[in-house]
Amino acid sequence: MPFLFLIMFSVMAGFAVLLPTIVYHLENLGATSAEATQILACYSFAQFFSGTLLGRLSDRIGRKPVLVAGLFGAFAAYGFLHLHAFDLVSTLAGLVLAGFSSGIVAVIFASVTDMTLPENRAKGMGAMGAGIGLAFTLGPAIGAFLGAENAIEATIQTPVLASLGFVVLGLLSAIRLKIVVLSIDNQEEEIGGWKLVAAKPVLMQMAFLMFLFTATTALTEPIMPLLLDYRYGWGPKELGTVFGYVGLIIILVQGGLVGPLARRYGERKLVVTGVLLQFVGLMILIYTPVSFGIFVGLAFTSVGGALFNTNVLAIASMQARESRRGVILGAFQSMMSVGRSTGPLVAGLLFTMNPDMPMFVGSAVSVVVLMWLGSLLWISREYLKLASDD
Repeated sequence: MPFLFLIMFSVMAGFAVLLPTIVYHLENLGATSAEATQILACYSFAQFFSGTLLGRLSDRIGRKPVLVAGLFGAFAAYGFLHLHAFDLVSTLAGLVLAGFSSGIVAVIFASVTDMTLPENRAKGMGAMGAGIGLAFTLGPAIGAFLGAENAIEATIQTPVLASLGFVVLGLLSAIRLKIVVLSIDNQEEEIGGWKLVAAKPVLMQMAFLMFLFTATTALTEPIMPLLLDYRYGWGPKELGTVFGYVGLIIILVQGGLVGPLARRYGERKLVVTGVLLQFVGLMILIYTPVSFGIFVGLAFTSVGGALFNTNVLAIASMQARESRRGVILGAFQSMMSVGRSTGPLVAGLLFTMNPDMPMFVGSAVSVVVLMWLGSLLWISREYLKLASDD
């Protein structure tokens, strides 16, 4: 499990390093605010296409070979960005390759389910979430330090060197990793992840709700640099502090709290609570009259996202046989990726209409998710297998 933690951290930190500067970098290359967020969305689109593919491949040939191959792909992507990210097309190409390689996140989650019992599943997912939190704590801080002092001078050529270093750490961890390869009978091998999800209507609805929830988050994240520059004149250095603060919260929640909370309150309650907290956080971000309110709002949205994502993935993993968890979690990871892609496609455009518009739209979608999810989880109580019901 420690090596899985390091791999998750490495994959996410490689991208997190770029967050304080990537939007400014794209604008400095000539992109508008809307175009910059759309280019950034291509990272998640590539992850969407690769998540299910790599998850299913890992069910067939084993987790470790896929993890190693994905990390080699990430190394190539960040190396390309360091050498060629001097125009929009080259930057886009590098982000797409990096996003495709990051599809191994689904394989990491599947590996966790291989190594944990159902009653400890949420705790295992939480440990991986803590790896993500640590990545979004250290990554942006390093990226802000290596980036420019202000938005006009921002570039990713130097920060991406740190991305390469993180990927090397992931590769060394993957080489040391030992995972028992599960056998798959021929009849199941022909069933794809989406067919397995679609065969269970409640699970399919949860996957769609995962997409909606992630899209609301993705409406806010890519415009945060633009919003903070617009409201307070903040640049890469301040953004490094903001992203590091968010990452620290994720570490605390997913690394230490989510397991005990799941055992005490159950996955259903935590999933619904996560959506409610996200809605409250978005309202604070919209109406805060002072800059400190940004940190309060982000605390609510970060805790909400940590509770929702961890427990939805835990619920999904319990609905599949061991030999099919890779494709199931790959499908859910793909829905998260397409949500992260869809949000930025419109976030920049909404921002140009009104700086608060992305968060208004996100809060409205959160209400829909909250009502749908609440009724779904309680109506389908007898359908879903949950460790908290034992």
